[in-house]
Amino acid sequence: MAQNWGDQPEFREINLGELMNSRLSELMAGSPMLKLLFGGAIILIIVIVVLNSFFTVQPGEEGVIRRFGKYVSSQPAGMHFKVPFIDSVDIVGVDKVETEEFGYRTEKVGVRTQYSTRDFPEESEMLTGDMNIVDLEFAVQYKIKDAYEFLFNVRSPVKALREAAEASMRQIVGDRGIDEAITSGREDIQIEVKGKIQKILDGYNSGIFIVNVKLQKANPPRNVIAAWDAVNKALQYKEQMKNLAQQKLNEAIPRAEGRASRIVAEAEAYKIQRVNRAKGEQEKFLNILKEYLLAKEITKRRIYLETMEEILTGIDEKVIIDEDVSNKIFNLLNLNQQ
Repeated sequence: MAQNWGDQPEFREINLGELMNSRLSELMAGSPMLKLLFGGAIILIIVIVVLNSFFTVQPGEEGVIRRFGKYVSSQPAGMHFKVPFIDSVDIVGVDKVETEEFGYRTEKVGVRTQYSTRDFPEESEMLTGDMNIVDLEFAVQYKIKDAYEFLFNVRSPVKALREAAEASMRQIVGDRGIDEAITSGREDIQIEVKGKIQKILDGYNSGIFIVNVKLQKANPPRNVIAAWDAVNKALQYKEQMKNLAQQKLNEAIPRAEGRASRIVAEAEAYKIQRVNRAKGEQEKFLNILKEYLLAKEITKRRIYLETMEEILTGIDEKVIIDEDVSNKIFNLLNLNQQ
């Protein structure tokens, strides 16, 4: 049978949504169980959408919303809305203080903190300004001051912090001697390293704030620590002897000064006594001279008699001899025997 090409087929417009709804209605009308499952699926979808539309930010945290990876906003503590399945949220602890350790690792924190037995010489061994090597362990405490800068400005902000801290510590220690690094200069080193790390990180706009830098241990390398301890003991003994000598000096000088003051005082008193005695004898002599000029013979005899009385007073045996008895024998009557 030949086809009549003059007859055109009749086309009717079909609404796909209406067709699906009609088919679905027919199926659901024919199966109550299917209708129940369909309703449950819709409720589940709604619940999932609602759960993915809100998020909670705890106190001390900040929520950063990204949409397709791009920054949208930062949200403080509380409950907030986001576009479900499109937005992602990064929760950043902005008040929590974190610690990065150099030269050692903490394995367990508690009443008795446990540390790793491993050594990390690549982090802790540093060259000092006097060409010695010091094994220095330290910790850097930090917190996030800007969540946006922390997430978006630096690819690995914690790694950048560690590199900046290690470089700063090596530079500051390299400007000092080993004695300063181990004993006297620890406080200054901590302050300078903290400021230098913060300056580097601020240059990166890393959003990190350095809270503190703490030197834990600073010792010579293990292979020379025995010799170092011996030197320290010798220095301590030297300082002890020096202090002992200073103590003896402090005791001897006041004692010598006191003795010298006493001798000077005694000499001054003796001087005054001798001067006064001399003045008295002078006065006495002038008085005698005055009497002698008035009556020479009488004064001479009186002086003679007073002198002989003074001499003979302390003699037990007394012998009186006439002045004209030379070359003569005379009788002695010893009165002291009675």
